[in-house]
Amino acid sequence: MKQTVIVSRKAVPITFNGKTDRAAVDSISVPGPLSLKTTNPTRALNRWENSIREIWEEVLSSRMLHNFEGSQLRIDHNSDFFQVGGSSILMIKLKYLLEMRLRVKISMPELFHTSSLSNMVNLVADVKAVVNENNSSPTIPSFLGPKNIAPIINWDLEIATIVDELPQPTEIHSIPSRSSLNGSETLIIVLTGATGFIGKHLLSFLVESPKVGQVHCVAIRPDASGKPRHVAVDSDKIVEYTGDLCEFNLGLSDAQFVFLSEHSHIIIHNGADVSLLKTYQSLRRANVISTLTLCRMAVLRRLPVHQVSTASVAKVIQQKPLLDVPASPANAELLNTVDGYAASKWASEALLTKIAVESGIPVYIYRLAHVMGEDTSELDAVGMMTKYALLLHALSRIREEAIEGQWDFVVVETVVDDLVKLTMKSAIDYGH
Repeated sequence: MKQTVIVSRKAVPITFNGKTDRAAVDSISVPGPLSLKTTNPTRALNRWENSIREIWEEVLSSRMLHNFEGSQLRIDHNSDFFQVGGSSILMIKLKYLLEMRLRVKISMPELFHTSSLSNMVNLVADVKAVVNENNSSPTIPSFLGPKNIAPIINWDLEIATIVDELPQPTEIHSIPSRSSLNGSETLIIVLTGATGFIGKHLLSFLVESPKVGQVHCVAIRPDASGKPRHVAVDSDKIVEYTGDLCEFNLGLSDAQFVFLSEHSHIIIHNGADVSLLKTYQSLRRANVISTLTLCRMAVLRRLPVHQVSTASVAKVIQQKPLLDVPASPANAELLNTVDGYAASKWASEALLTKIAVESGIPVYIYRLAHVMGEDTSELDAVGMMTKYALLLHALSRIREEAIEGQWDFVVVETVVDDLVKLTMKSAIDYGH
């Protein structure tokens, strides 16, 4: 993702203790107004693309004006709604305006799966064509393109292309390898996803360990108003970095990225954009490219990388999913039809596996199923169903009699306790 605004500073304000002075950083002004006008599009937009682009701008303007100043946002036919400031909540507003202005009826899943401007135009064209056919009226002009279908991805090429962006061994041979800890030195850990359900429990367990000296929580997204958010755990061991999994270097400055590359001992990638409605293309930056970014951080000194994945990858793995099996081989046909979240987490696993073989980075992957806890997010359908089943002493009725199987639940404390133990062990196994 390209930066919308770049502000030059001689140094990041720090406190007496050498940590980032968040209050001082928050007070830094970013000059100039933001325009959402399209600048230098790759090709001229047609009438329908312009109409939908204007609706995008209306939906995005209030959010973007609060977050950035001083630059223009480029929207062309290849733009993805979620990559130019959109969100699931804003998608609801977009749906309302599309239906009201263009007089079409579109479902939310359809919008999520056509989140680029060109695909959204094709979706509207398809819907209008069906309506016109039913009304025996002329259809919308054919220049809008073919009916929208999910793109077929060559997954071997996709993974190989991403891995090619990693520095090669010849480029890093002069960088010192990881060094062993002395008896009094403690671990420096990089953590993503520290504000989430599992992340805050994981962070709490990490800072309680006497073996951990610092936990650098990166890619902490700002709140809806653009102000920095903070983790729920209070500890002097914690260092926070505002950023985003979608941003270049996760939002870290060059100096911060180099510092973490040279001084960290372990990387835990727990963050992800969890959405069962978004496409792989919409989730690729947050869930796959972020993994590559952390591998770039790790490769210089071959730091252990711990990836929190999901049992959802079992949807595409050809072998028995409960066994200790790698992400590959996978069913390519299923990968192109499964939900974008499962596909993105599989791609992240496949990426890590390939990088581990080629660069020697120690990689650990944890496929979590249903993790339960008293503070489970109310957006977690399974968590809420379990919570209210216990309160009501009743279970949801499943209409399909043919459904068989079981649900595996695990409490969050068990998950993070095991994960922290394995993390500590990796520091010993690989010389930290």
